[in-house]
Amino acid sequence: MNFQQEFIGYINEHQLFQKNDRLLLAVSGGIDSVVLCELLKRAGYDFAIAHCNFQLREKDSEEDECFVKSLASKYQVEFFSKRFDTRGYTDIHKVNIQIAARDLRYTWFNEMITKGGSGLFRNIVTGHHANDNVETVVMNFFKGTGIKGLKGMSPKESGIGGKVVRPLLFATKEMILNFAVKEGLEWREDESNKSSDYTRNYFRNEMLPALQKLYPQVENNVLKNIDRLSDVYGIYEEAVLKKIDQIFQFNKSEARIPILKLLKTKGYQTVLFEGLKPFGFHSQQIPEVLKLLQAESGSYLASDTHRLIRHRRFLIITPIKTEKSEMIVIEEGTNRVVGNDFSLQLKTTAVSKNLDEGNW
Repeated sequence: MNFQQEFIGYINEHQLFQKNDRLLLAVSGGIDSVVLCELLKRAGYDFAIAHCNFQLREKDSEEDECFVKSLASKYQVEFFSKRFDTRGYTDIHKVNIQIAARDLRYTWFNEMITKGGSGLFRNIVTGHHANDNVETVVMNFFKGTGIKGLKGMSPKESGIGGKVVRPLLFATKEMILNFAVKEGLEWREDESNKSSDYTRNYFRNEMLPALQKLYPQVENNVLKNIDRLSDVYGIYEEAVLKKIDQIFQFNKSEARIPILKLLKTKGYQTVLFEGLKPFGFHSQQIPEVLKLLQAESGSYLASDTHRLIRHRRFLIITPIKTEKSEMIVIEEGTNRVVGNDFSLQLKTTAVSKNLDEGNW
C-alpha cells in the first residue's frame, strides 16, 4: 500500500469526512501542510486554503503568505488569509507567543466555518502528524494534564475551532518527507523551528533526541501507548463521569460537593480533578483544593472564572462574576461569608437591653 492509499484508508477508517464535504485546510506553507494539499487534491476532495500571517518573522512571514497564495492558485482552490497582531495579543492577554498564535488561529477558523448560519465549511483540516502527537504526549506528561493529555491528539475532535480533523496522524515526519521529495513538491522552511526557545521546539530538538539515545524506539513506543491510552481513556471517562454525577449537585450556575460523601468515594482526588476542570481549575491547584476539605468555613480558592468555597459540610463552586446578584443565606453558627465581590466576617455580641421594633 502506497502513501496515498494509506492516507485515504485512514480517512475512511476514522470517518473524518465525506467526498461531498467542503474542507478548510490550515496551510502554513511548511512541508506537512503542502503534502496535505497534494494528497487531498489527488483524492478529489473539495477544499479551500486558509493561511495565518502572525507577522512574527518580518520578510519571511510575507513570503510565506505569497507562497501559500500561489499554492492555492496551483490547485485552483479558494484562498483566505488573515494578518494578526500576535505580539499585541500576548501583551493584552499575558500569554506566550505559542498560545497567542493558537488562540488567534482557531478563533478565526471558527468564524470561517460558522459563517452563513449552517457554516461555509464542514471541517478544519490540519497537517498534524505522528511525530507532533509524540511531542504533545511527552509535553502533556510533564505538564500534568492527566490521562486525557496522555492519549494525545485525536484524528477528529470538536474544540475551539469547531470540528478539527487530522488525516496525517498516521504518518511519521520521515514518511511525509519521502513523499514530498519523491513527488518533487516545494515547501517553505521556518527557521524558527530550529530554535529551542519555544517549548515544543525544545522537546523536538533537545528532549526527544536525548531520550532516543537511551531508548532508540521511544517515538514508536509512545505511539503504541497513545493507541492503548485512547481505549483506556474511554473507560476512565465513563467511570469518572458517573462518579461526578453521583457526587456533584448542580443548581443553575452553582454546584455543591458534599465533603463527607466525597471523602468516602474511592479515587476522590481524581474525581475532584476531573470534576473541577470545567470550572477552570487545573492540576497544580489540587493540593490546595484538598486543604479546603480540612479548612474552616469561608475559606476559598479561585480559578480564572470560579470560586471554590468551603461552606460548612460542602465545597461550593460559584462563578466569580454574575450578571445578577443572588440571595445569600447565612446559616446559624457561620462566622465568615464570601460573596462574588466581598468577604464578610461575622461576630456575635451580647447586648444588655432589648431592642424594640423601632430600633431597627
